[in-house]
Amino acid sequence: IDTLPYELLHDIVDKLSCRKDLFQIRSLNKTFCAVATPHLFQQITVKNTLMSAAGFSEILQRDMVTQFIIAINFHEVPKVPVKSHIGDVEVVLVSLASSFARIHELPNLKFLTLSFPCLTGNLTSMEPLRLQRTILSVLSSRSSLPSVTSVNIIGMTALYHPVYDLPSFGSPFGSLTSLSIGAAVSHDLAEPQFQDPFIKFWEETFQHRMLGSVSHSLTSLKLSSGSFVGVVPRLDFSQANFPALEPLSLKRILFNMDTHIEDFIVRHKGTLRTLWLMDCKIAILGSFEEPEGAPHR
Repeated sequence: IDTLPYELLHDIVDKLSCRKDLFQIRSLNKTFCAVATPHLFQQITVKNTLMSAAGFSEILQRDMVTQFIIAINFHEVPKVPVKSHIGDVEVVLVSLASSFARIHELPNLKFLTLSFPCLTGNLTSMEPLRLQRTILSVLSSRSSLPSVTSVNIIGMTALYHPVYDLPSFGSPFGSLTSLSIGAAVSHDLAEPQFQDPFIKFWEETFQHRMLGSVSHSLTSLKLSSGSFVGVVPRLDFSQANFPALEPLSLKRILFNMDTHIEDFIVRHKGTLRTLWLMDCKIAILGSFEEPEGAPHR
């Protein structure tokens, strides 16, 4: 098999989509190891389990493979396996924090996806959000993620936290060409203790720390909210300008004279190729009741 043309070996490996098959063919000989290794480590999937966290840490310590990592997909498992010990949760947290603190060293990392579960029921403490905030805090502690061009955060809990005030929090967004934020609502906004953090998240964290930090080179923007936002809490797109923006996706963002979203869309008519609006209503203050799910000041 070593006598096969190198291009043919690449074609064989390209057709293997199962990681198990890639591992097996990589172990055949040095030639297949050299061909399969870049494919095997291009995309890394990480979960908040002992085995996954340990494997992620080991990969990041192997310089031979870190150069091939293009994408990292983190998925938080909402429930700890029954067989896990209570102490394992802390071990996983520390391990993941240490690993994410090193991803700025990956020379070819371009795509970062963070997926967090939407917690059901009333949120009585911040403990379920600990892992999410730890990872976001670690990422924001670095001055930048120079090679990353795409960030996708799914299930980001739309509640303010002091970590979002760090001067470096917006740094990872500065070099992006694609930004997708799915802000989840896992709590009852009628509860007074959640109203102010919810409003502050959108009006300060998202408006200034995230959207305000994005480079003008952004080409793709996706913004989704689990509850209606735009009026209360207030969003303002009047200063947002992305000359290369092509796809734009908005969900549960209220249109209003103060949000300037219509102007934002028209301002980008020359470059927009796709416009996707879901449950985006026009808010006329004083003429009808606020949409269900909108908080009150």
